[in-house]
Amino acid sequence: MEMKWTQEQEQVIHLHNRNLLVSAAAGSGKTAVLVERIIQMVTDPEHPLDIDRLLVVTFTNAAAAEMRERVGAAIEKALQSDPDNVHLQRQSTLLHNAQISTIHRFGLSVIRNHFYEIDLDPGFRIGDEREIRMLWEDVLREVMEDAYEEGRERFLHLIRTYGNVKNDMNICQMILSMADYAQSYPWPKKWLEDCVVLYRCTTMEEMDRQPWMQEFCHWLSDMIHGLQQQTERIRQIVLEDDGPSAYMEAVESDLTQLEYLAGSSGYAQWQQRIGQMSFSALSRKKQVCDPEKKEKVKTLRDEVKKHLNGIKKDYFSYSQEEQLEMIMEERPIMEELVYLTEQFLGRFAEAKADRNMIDFSDIEHFALRILVDEETGKSTAAAKEYREKFAEVMVDEYQDSNYVQEAILTAVSGQEEGKNNLFMVGDVKQSIYRFRLARPELFMEKYDSYTNTDSDCQKIDLHMNFRSRPQVLEFTNEIFYHIMDRDMGNIRYDAAAALYPGASYVESQEEIDTGRFTPEILRITEDAADSADKVETEARVTAAKIREMVQKDGFAYKDMVILVHALKGWSETFVKVFSQEGIPLVTSSKSGYFSAVEVQTMIQMLKVLNNPRQDIPLAGVMGSVFGNFTPEDLALIRTMYPEQSFYEAVSAFVAVCGNAKIIEKTSSEQELQNVEEGSETERIKIQEKIAKSKKLQDLQKKTADFWKMLQGFRQQIPDTPVHEIIQHIYRDTGYLDYVSALPGGDRRRANLEMFLELSASYEQTSYQGLFDFIRYIEQMLKYELDYGEAELVSEQENAVRLMTIHKSKGLEFPVVFLCGMGKEFNLMSLKDPLIFHPLYGAGLRWMDVQNHQKRTCLPRQIFGLLEKRELLGEELRLLYVALTRAREKLVLTGMTDAKTLYGGQQLKTEETLSLSERINGKCFFDWVMPVVLGADMKCRISLIDQDAYQHMHQDVEKQEFLKKQELLLELAKTDPAVIEQMEEQMHWEYPYPKSRMRKQKVSVSEIKRQYQKMQEDDADKLLKEETESVPYVPAFLQEEEEVSGGALFGTAMHRFLACMDFVKLQELFRKEHTEATIRTFVAEQIRELTDAGRLPSEMAGRLSRTGLCRFLESGTAKEMAVAAADGELFREKPFMMSVPAAQVWEDAGDKEQVLVQGIVDVFWIRDGKLSLLDYKTDRVSDPGELLSRYDIQLKLYAEALARVFDCCEISQILIYSFQFQNTIVVEGDKKE
Repeated sequence: MEMKWTQEQEQVIHLHNRNLLVSAAAGSGKTAVLVERIIQMVTDPEHPLDIDRLLVVTFTNAAAAEMRERVGAAIEKALQSDPDNVHLQRQSTLLHNAQISTIHRFGLSVIRNHFYEIDLDPGFRIGDEREIRMLWEDVLREVMEDAYEEGRERFLHLIRTYGNVKNDMNICQMILSMADYAQSYPWPKKWLEDCVVLYRCTTMEEMDRQPWMQEFCHWLSDMIHGLQQQTERIRQIVLEDDGPSAYMEAVESDLTQLEYLAGSSGYAQWQQRIGQMSFSALSRKKQVCDPEKKEKVKTLRDEVKKHLNGIKKDYFSYSQEEQLEMIMEERPIMEELVYLTEQFLGRFAEAKADRNMIDFSDIEHFALRILVDEETGKSTAAAKEYREKFAEVMVDEYQDSNYVQEAILTAVSGQEEGKNNLFMVGDVKQSIYRFRLARPELFMEKYDSYTNTDSDCQKIDLHMNFRSRPQVLEFTNEIFYHIMDRDMGNIRYDAAAALYPGASYVESQEEIDTGRFTPEILRITEDAADSADKVETEARVTAAKIREMVQKDGFAYKDMVILVHALKGWSETFVKVFSQEGIPLVTSSKSGYFSAVEVQTMIQMLKVLNNPRQDIPLAGVMGSVFGNFTPEDLALIRTMYPEQSFYEAVSAFVAVCGNAKIIEKTSSEQELQNVEEGSETERIKIQEKIAKSKKLQDLQKKTADFWKMLQGFRQQIPDTPVHEIIQHIYRDTGYLDYVSALPGGDRRRANLEMFLELSASYEQTSYQGLFDFIRYIEQMLKYELDYGEAELVSEQENAVRLMTIHKSKGLEFPVVFLCGMGKEFNLMSLKDPLIFHPLYGAGLRWMDVQNHQKRTCLPRQIFGLLEKRELLGEELRLLYVALTRAREKLVLTGMTDAKTLYGGQQLKTEETLSLSERINGKCFFDWVMPVVLGADMKCRISLIDQDAYQHMHQDVEKQEFLKKQELLLELAKTDPAVIEQMEEQMHWEYPYPKSRMRKQKVSVSEIKRQYQKMQEDDADKLLKEETESVPYVPAFLQEEEEVSGGALFGTAMHRFLACMDFVKLQELFRKEHTEATIRTFVAEQIRELTDAGRLPSEMAGRLSRTGLCRFLESGTAKEMAVAAADGELFREKPFMMSVPAAQVWEDAGDKEQVLVQGIVDVFWIRDGKLSLLDYKTDRVSDPGELLSRYDIQLKLYAEALARVFDCCEISQILIYSFQFQNTIVVEGDKKE
């Protein structure tokens, strides 16, 4: 079906030869339009463009992959209509190398191609985030230690002023914050130098001329304007027929004074006038009026007074002279901070260079250094090359770009030469990545300067929404008309920014009457439930609403998503409550992994192995499955040596020889024999003594065994990689099998397997050994780089989803629950020692060390209020993103204090709440409820107090009871013969009881391992009969493995061969080729696959390039290349088939079947004959061992292929061994 585009979309697709900014609202189909623009440019019949002449920058790798896939599908579709079109054939080939990627992928390709221009070693790697954090702290510690040793007075003053009694962590955090913030600028050093300029004011006139002071005065004007609006509303209430008219004189006086105040300019004048402002008392004359309106006027006027007094207290408590003095005193502090930050950045760069490592920030800055000359600000020769190559630079999600990315993209576009070829698409209302230092003002600068009409710099608004029902759009529009403006949110939400229905939804009369799609607000009061956990109460209300919508409105669980600010503190509670309520819930939490018991136990175990003198970890490990000590056992050991540490007590307990106890036991037994038969009491005492002695002996043996196990693992530490130590722990203790048998065993096992993968990733960093691995984990916890627990639930299951608003960006759902509407915004950054501003620098809190006083320096106060405005603007945009995810229905839930009153004022169409009202909002409800109650909005509001909450649960219990009663009644009516048949079926026993303990779907690898174990068992029997002596070979004479890591090496080799371009290999074979050209080919393939994100960099580092070259020189690889050129090479093909269970289990029944699944590495078809090949990286003694090990696996592969390709003959089954660098024939004829 042909896509119908709107007029605005048509313009976006077809307008060229200009800079084009597309403001694409939520659901406006921007991705589809962007892809169509690319396709139209590539398939233009008159001026076709090669796909690799476009630079397309996306925000995520997933978005880039989706775009590449869509473009590829469109090209293939065009080729089907015109198969002989050479240009389209060329595009299909070029697509793999096209620059459709994230800015980091593009920057990486720039660096790889021009590394020599910045003196970078071409063998660099991208550092792991945890490794980078560890290096941060190591370098910072060196910088601080050198500063202490040098003892500069300025540094010591900084320590006295901002350090605390115990440590200098505050100052370290300030340095790291400054360094991190500086990295978001094209030239960090220049930004740092500008930070000091702010503190060089010496006169009041100079302070008034500062840009930050002018912006402060502008903000004051906006605030006073908002207070004037609010006072005008008070005046309107007073003027009403039943209003408190006696208050008019005071209200008029307020308006006059606010108008006078609004005309202020300069700090001194503002301070003078705001100091003169006074509110006259309201008239006490008796008057006949509406008492509610009278109270309303008092309340609203008190709010105005409160806001004004707050401004006076926060910003005008000190004279301008005092403020200037504080600024001047802060100057040496800021100079020292800048100096330390520069030292840190310099040494950090050196440390990374020593390790031949770069981080993600380096990717942007190195690319910028290659493309732009820092001194002149002009483009380099490299930039001009890219400029000539790219006909157009296209940027998706432009609202989330930062200054560095903007500089890079500008350099490779034609801007410097007057060529307008920038295409930018985004939506500033959806800019929600400020924590990643995104700068939405870049988008707005262009939006304000570009024209709507035909020009060199043009903007187009896409405001048709093809996602949501009109009810969702009307609700969203009405909310944002009143709360989003340029002063907070970066854009005025008006008719031009609003959403308009573009999708066609049919609605039945019943749905209209019941309001099935009407947005709902569930406002829960804090006294609603007895539970002290507010989140749990909200979760139960949400669960009840979801159940109601499933039962009454016909929605499915999978239609619904629950959106929250952050999963931390929410996901665990929601999962628990929904499980209790019987509602399936899926969440992909990014936290909780390290708090899982099995992972915590492993961390404690490693801590003990690294240093057993840690009492708490030691006690934890002993009390775990590794030791199986009871609390009584641990207490007994501890009390035997009360003066020593717990480690010393355990050591001493182990060291005491058991002989003394044995003698004591033997002596007691002798006493028992000597007791006269009549002395029963004495006999019992001696028996108790023997039992106690035996218990002590058992504990001693258990402790000795535990200690021996611990020492055995500890001996491996000096020369064993961490991931191998963990593997040994899993294998020798059976810990994996143990956790698998616990409730939730699959997830627990997956968590431990993730832990092993994490340790393998650590081994790829510049740090080595167990001590630094523990630091590696601690850094993840410190910087909240936690993982979610291993996810085992399919995304296709009929379950409610729980995710963050950030995670939902770009997605859509039939029903959206936005929970946490009453949760207060996180404004903790306003309390940090430093507050940053993108244009003006950093604000410090002034510290008077001599008088032990803290004061807020004016720049910091101003930066704080501007920062708060930006933080709240981000919250506004988050709210917009959340509301616009819904296709059919919105439900907003939140908990508030029952005393909180909203509403009280009628809002005109598109009338914005005053800045003072919006900036004092503490949660989403503080913005939404005044609008919902003050504007004519179609939505349902439910107040859930204690009575309503209890009634809700009574309804649930009643429904469950009625359901059971209904079932019992139906059962009573059932025919006895049917009941007898049901009982027979319920008591039926499976004829193959042993199979109940086995998997009914197994992988080929599992079958292989089973057969291998059987062979090993047989070999063990033979070895017991006759042991053959094996000559000792010293370790240094043994052949060294080319790449350590076993399975990880095999995975890397398989991944490369699964992605490698064999068609290009065939093109190489058609020319003259040598060993050198094949080695170059392998290097290029690795680089291309890594840049495209198809081969992770850690895998690339594990590849054996020599092994790959030898394989590609083989006759087998040449056959594969020929087959690939003919489209007959197939790789990584999964299969599933049913086979007799006896093929898998020896004692299985004759009629049993079992499902076998696997993935065939590679096969190819030539002249109706099929060849099957499996790659093997195993280290074995001879090829025959590979044949016996994999015979059953390959025969199953062959059987699966024979079933699928029944017209083809399986001509050969082959193994390629990277150890022997040769092809081994399993079946058939093979000639190299």
